[in-house]
Amino acid sequence: MKEIGEVGTEQCMEQTHLDVFQEIKPEKKMSVASAASFVRDLFESAGKMDLREKMYMYDESDFDLEFDFDAEVDQSLEAFTPEIWAEMGDEERKESIGKLVDVLNDKFDIGGKTGVTYYRAPLDDCGFYNEQFREIGLNIETFENPKEVLDTIAHEMKHAYQRYRADQGITYMDQLYKYNFEHYVVPLQDKRGNFVNYFAYTNQYVEAEARAFANIFTERMGF
Repeated sequence: MKEIGEVGTEQCMEQTHLDVFQEIKPEKKMSVASAASFVRDLFESAGKMDLREKMYMYDESDFDLEFDFDAEVDQSLEAFTPEIWAEMGDEERKESIGKLVDVLNDKFDIGGKTGVTYYRAPLDDCGFYNEQFREIGLNIETFENPKEVLDTIAHEMKHAYQRYRADQGITYMDQLYKYNFEHYVVPLQDKRGNFVNYFAYTNQYVEAEARAFANIFTERMGF
């Protein structure tokens, strides 16, 4: 989910509704306990730090991610050029968003279709990925900032991929994703609105990797 991040002039936080974090577990897959035990044993057998500790010590700079920006991807990104974006109305922007989401869905090869839903909220609420309904959510109030919108799309689509792979339970990375989602740190606020677990939330593996992936796209556009 989209973390607190300094993108544009606003700080953004992903939605934290319970249904967003609910995991729909596939049938005939490794159990949660078995998956957690499997990954923990891998780390411990290698003499490394316990995964429960290591999982929350990442930063986007720890990732060296690559993405194939072919002609189709670049074409879908053109709409987010500030000059072009400024000339479009919200409906045109939604159409451009849908095209990019479809392209990323195909590139990730996660099967089916990832939907997009829109809502209005304060500017510090950027978006979310809801596994139950397989859709990303985007805050319309952020639409004036194409960098923010693009960052959120890439970030949430990375979460869609992570969730898909976690459900496959085949590779080491699948198990790592699954472990993190089963022990996901939800951002919490005190009565004054201060985030009490900011670093545990932002530094967990799936969030740091999603930020790193989003950075590839904003850098591609020269933001």
